[in-house]
Amino acid sequence: MATIYVVPVFNVGGYLVRNEAGDLVYAEGRVEKFEEMDIDHVNFGDLVKLYESLGFVSHQKMHWLDKNAVDFEAGLYKLDGDNGIHDMCHNLMVNIGASNEFHIYVEHSIDVPIPAPAPDPAPAPPPAQAHASAPASNIDLQDTSGDDGYESAEDEVYKPPPYGYEGDSDSDESMEVRGRGKGKKK
Repeated sequence: MATIYVVPVFNVGGYLVRNEAGDLVYAEGRVEKFEEMDIDHVNFGDLVKLYESLGFVSHQKMHWLDKNAVDFEAGLYKLDGDNGIHDMCHNLMVNIGASNEFHIYVEHSIDVPIPAPAPDPAPAPPPAQAHASAPASNIDLQDTSGDDGYESAEDEVYKPPPYGYEGDSDSDESMEVRGRGKGKKK
């Protein structure tokens, strides 16, 4: 027997509801068509992976549509694992015609949000600007200034007083000596 190729078509993002005439319809969904695949290799796990590749993480129910049914509601069959796949593929082989597509309609869980389109990636920051007076070939990209992030009124290095010295007087009473991590000594 010759290899039969079929095209999976997913109807996602919508829901099954009755219209004003009382007919069952799939409302507010979108249609996603995939590349053709060998009908002998169609399985439920692969269909779930295709569905998840659209950005969905779970589903409530899946249905396949018999294109030869009298109406939409009569042609919907539950797709629940490999038994449903077998029935769908058998129907496709028997009724293969002008179209080799098989349509799957997905009902989503109420608590699962429908994904929004991914935002455009943020633009890359512009390259660093060189100082106007320095030629680009002489720019030193390594900062050796030792800047610790603190700003001062002057660009001088702070020099602390000698260890143990606090105050201006030489008298013993006004001289304080401090040890590291210890209290005052007199």
